[in-house]
Amino acid sequence: MTSSRRKDTFKHPSVFGVICKSSRDGNAKALQKKFTRAFKKARLPFVYLTLKVEPKHLKNLILCMKLMDVRGVNIPEAYDKKVIPLLDRLDKSAKLAKKVNVIYMSGKKFVGHYVGDILAGSLRLWNKF
Repeated sequence: MTSSRRKDTFKHPSVFGVICKSSRDGNAKALQKKFTRAFKKARLPFVYLTLKVEPKHLKNLILCMKLMDVRGVNIPEAYDKKVIPLLDRLDKSAKLAKKVNVIYMSGKKFVGHYVGDILAGSLRLWNKF
């Protein structure tokens, strides 16, 4: 009789979110609800968090994303140009728009992207995970 070991492994969900200046940001809360519903409907093992980042701490965004294993975030208009120097690269859409409203991890690099429809565009980019 051979013994078999049962492997109980836990794979944590992929973490995504929205950056906001205040935990009371109504737009961030609305996005969190929309993305949570969309992830659930598509049966994706994702969670969507509201991540409060004060302007003076924006420079630490990428490091924090790496430490927290955040796969992607939506960027509000207030930060859409300020995040550009923090990224490893910009895709064509961000270069043309000269701003970023979605960041996603590609391999070990953080890429800035610009989409017209934040929900549909983010889901399309993030669905690769």
